[in-house]
Amino acid sequence: MNTKWIAHETDQGQDLALYCFAHAGATAAYFAKWGAKFENIAILPVQFPMREKRIREKMLDSIQELVKSFVDENITMLKERKFGFLGHCSGSIVAYEAAKYAKEAYGIEPEIMFVSSCYAPDDYSAPALSSLDDEDLLNVIKDAGYVTQELLDNPFMFEYFAPIARKDFYIQENYKNEATQKLNTPIVAMYGNKDTALENKDAIHNWKNYTTSDFTIEEFEGSHFYLEKELDKVAVTIDRKMMEV
Repeated sequence: MNTKWIAHETDQGQDLALYCFAHAGATAAYFAKWGAKFENIAILPVQFPMREKRIREKMLDSIQELVKSFVDENITMLKERKFGFLGHCSGSIVAYEAAKYAKEAYGIEPEIMFVSSCYAPDDYSAPALSSLDDEDLLNVIKDAGYVTQELLDNPFMFEYFAPIARKDFYIQENYKNEATQKLNTPIVAMYGNKDTALENKDAIHNWKNYTTSDFTIEEFEGSHFYLEKELDKVAVTIDRKMMEV
């Protein structure tokens, strides 16, 4: 695929594509195993600057700037076939802002949007983590389960990961929903029933205020990163929902 914005994709030319936005500090590799779970949907993980082959590229200073760059540079690809957006954690905010910008600037929208482990934009408030020193940042990352123990035990990997996490945390901390835009897109909110990062599970229902279309909630067994252990069940849900649109 001829775009720097997509990596670890599984694309056999299906009529439906799902663009996947990972959580803060992660790369597109977070979704590398997803393609094997879908026969009728192309899985297109979105790769942000500062990571993997884009390591020398500067990360944008806001989520709004990030999605504008993504949509503007890939509008031809987005128009080629029906597509959905999926975001995990802060990636859900990125997915929403990307959908909002695509609608405003180009008059196109996802057929469906999946938001995972995340409050709605007006309820979203990220903790101040970007200014932590390395030791405290490492502890936060470890406690939250952002990365594998293997990475934490490798000082060279942490040296690579830390600047990415800091920048991602920075743009999260400074995010404000500048104008609520209701999409004409069905929204599916997914979460793990043991997610301690989502203290108010009822607030997940507020995503319904961001669409004029259908809104549903899907609960899974697990914590903030339930997607990893529950991938088979998540894939069945996504496949079913996307086949309905």
